[in-house]
Amino acid sequence: MTSVGELRREYGALTSDDVAALDRAAVESGVSVVQLMEIAGWQLARCAWNLLHEQPARVLVLAGRGNNGGDGLVAARHLATWGCDVVARVFRKEEDLSVMLAGQVRSRLQSPPCRDTTGSARIRASLPRPLQDRA
Repeated sequence: MTSVGELRREYGALTSDDVAALDRAAVESGVSVVQLMEIAGWQLARCAWNLLHEQPARVLVLAGRGNNGGDGLVAARHLATWGCDVVARVFRKEEDLSVMLAGQVRSRLQSPPCRDTTGSARIRASLPRPLQDRA
């Protein structure tokens, strides 16, 4: 498996401020936030698929409350399409999510498990239960 250090040496690294500035510039030039999320998620999925040596595997996607979490759910969708068994967890209550991420989560929760033509790919999304409900 490729280490983070190896990836940084090969591809370089951007700070969060760099990425935010690029996102703002893209939106100002007419690229929608949805497009940015789809592109980022696609690239994340491609990177993960490469790290998996292009072989289906079990994948856990942990998503935060913002648009980066949405990128993760987009990546999960692509990985499931490519045959991975994907579980996506969003660790915030729905009312605490960004508008874009909430839309991604609602879409997943309202849909049946995603299956490819072989029936091997699944993606499940969930929101956390309140702490008192956990065993």
